[in-house]
Amino acid sequence: MSESSFSAAPLASSTPERILDAAEALFAERDYDGVSTRAITELAGVRLNLLSYHFGTKEKLLQAVIDRRLDVIIDRRNEALANLRQSENPITVGLILKAFIHPYYDLASHGGPGWWNYARLIAFMSQSERNSHILDKYMQRTVRIYLLALQEALPHASHQSIKSGFYYAITLMMASFSGIHRIKGLVEGKLSGNELEHAYKPLIVYAEAGILALVAMD
Repeated sequence: MSESSFSAAPLASSTPERILDAAEALFAERDYDGVSTRAITELAGVRLNLLSYHFGTKEKLLQAVIDRRLDVIIDRRNEALANLRQSENPITVGLILKAFIHPYYDLASHGGPGWWNYARLIAFMSQSERNSHILDKYMQRTVRIYLLALQEALPHASHQSIKSGFYYAITLMMASFSGIHRIKGLVEGKLSGNELEHAYKPLIVYAEAGILALVAMD
């Protein structure tokens, strides 16, 4: 596969950013195990030793790729949940799930090729045990306040049922980005607000029903 087939972000000005962009594109296309450090530096247009200089190991580079965009996602989700709390409408499980899921789909659809690659990379990681410890760290940083919100919406439900249901929902969300054609439809189509909501609404309906069903078993 030629380098031109990868959806790397526009060439960054700094060497670390160029390495991050290249790694993100290649990890998304081939998965972590299918990518060599040489392939990353060749796509980035830098010397091989510069990867070790800036990031150390390949695993640390993967962590850096994940962390680079994580703060943006967390900020968007925090803002969405804060706006939901300020609303006069009752806070339902479905609205909480929408506040969590919408920013991810929106960034993948309108954030550019880097976000497309990022979503596919996280989807790959969600289906593998090899780097599960990295994904666990990712999960913990972004879901804590949402678990609290779900507990407030379902005050009589057990924490375990809520947590299980929410983690199933997250897994489904990430898995929805595992298909290349699905992501191309999101990114290249530049979905409007209504189209974007239509793309993820079935996931929210399904996930909400699952959480409520688990809670009913308590």
